[in-house]
Amino acid sequence: MIGAAAPEYPVVSATGIFINRKDGYLNKLLAKGRSVIYDASVDRTWQAFKQRLEQEGYITFLISFDLSPEFVKKLGTSASSLIDSDAMEVYFTQHKKFLDAHGSTVDVHLTDKNFADRFDICIKAIDDMLA
Repeated sequence: MIGAAAPEYPVVSATGIFINRKDGYLNKLLAKGRSVIYDASVDRTWQAFKQRLEQEGYITFLISFDLSPEFVKKLGTSASSLIDSDAMEVYFTQHKKFLDAHGSTVDVHLTDKNFADRFDICIKAIDDMLA
């Protein structure tokens, strides 16, 4: 109809849908006692997430990507090319705060210097942990 008002639709955040779905899958895995590789940034949620995993009887193994802003830009990842410099600064500030508070719980620190060997470093660290 010409001149008719557009119907009202609820506003739904794609990010919110993703987070709810991700959390739902994680809850199902944890409830079943399954091993989990949680590939996500935990800078802002680590304390609560770690506590929950420990309450469920899980052992944590935390890998921290401690890369410099210059190195991330040089990698040319799709994420680094889409994120503006202000957002990158916020990310690196949050990560520094995370390391200041929880750095002692990190099992592997990947840096600019050892990034190329990250797979071997992580496999050795996991082998050592399981030994």
